[in-house]
Amino acid sequence: MFASVDPKQWHGIYTTFKDIPEIKEASLIYGSSTVDAIIKIEAPTRKFNEVLIGTISDHPHIKTTQTLFAVSGSQWQKSQLERDAQLEDIPFYHSDAIQDDLTTPAVHADSLYPSPQIKRLFQKEEQNKQLDIEDMRHGDLVIKPEASINLFPEIVTESAQQSIRAVVILDKIGRGEKVRLHRYLQAQAMKKSHHPDFEIRRVFFFNDLEAQLKKAEICARLGYELAIGVQVKYLRAWCNVHQNDGPWDFGLMDETMQWIMENKTNYESIRHLRVSLNRTTVQRTARYFEIIWSNAEAFNSSQITPFHQAYLESDFVKWTPS
Repeated sequence: MFASVDPKQWHGIYTTFKDIPEIKEASLIYGSSTVDAIIKIEAPTRKFNEVLIGTISDHPHIKTTQTLFAVSGSQWQKSQLERDAQLEDIPFYHSDAIQDDLTTPAVHADSLYPSPQIKRLFQKEEQNKQLDIEDMRHGDLVIKPEASINLFPEIVTESAQQSIRAVVILDKIGRGEKVRLHRYLQAQAMKKSHHPDFEIRRVFFFNDLEAQLKKAEICARLGYELAIGVQVKYLRAWCNVHQNDGPWDFGLMDETMQWIMENKTNYESIRHLRVSLNRTTVQRTARYFEIIWSNAEAFNSSQITPFHQAYLESDFVKWTPS
């Protein structure tokens, strides 16, 4: 968006913009007699109109605007120079958000990290960022290397103090992720055996519940989770809190960290992980999880019986703490 503004009031203008997550970037420019600033907005149409009418057009120091729309699928952007910003500036990420390809400095304050293991993970990814991560920004990074991805679930389980909450889309679990999944569930079984009050809640999203519950592998996993004390529910229809929002696979560790499974995979067919330590982002995602949990259904006794039988006949039995 091009805008004609009062340059002397620019500080007040962009201070207002900082509270609007859909406004990704704003800059004063020179070289034009009619345009003073460029404003970049990323939002679905309805939300875009709300930002345009409710924030930009009504601003007393913005005189006129001219809106231009990017053609979907045609964007290309080079990584920008590192930016100084506070952790709280990161916008809420969900599956239909369009992510900037920004490279920003990692924050090393110990208080930002929930545990020493997670701090080491972030620092390791930063050191390898030219090869190993898509971007790192204000406590938000994408993990791609196989070793880091495979260790991540165990790091989460070991670091968590109170709870782990997650939404799982079974259709998206690839073959490359099965070994990691088994280690993850084993680690959680041990956590529950040593800390019975530790809370694990999981919501499974089924595109076709009846068909998927005929698969012995899925039933065995559900039986195992119930056996080790995980609270399990399921969804038949997604809770569309955001416009155009679809099912997305994510998890929360306590109230301090979230992760999202991306559709991109590495050469081992393991999905990349987007991890965030941003408090605002985590709090919003936690509220979203509670909406999903309240709309999810509990499995009934007729469903749980075959889960238990499949579990007893599977390798999961060997991983159950005695």
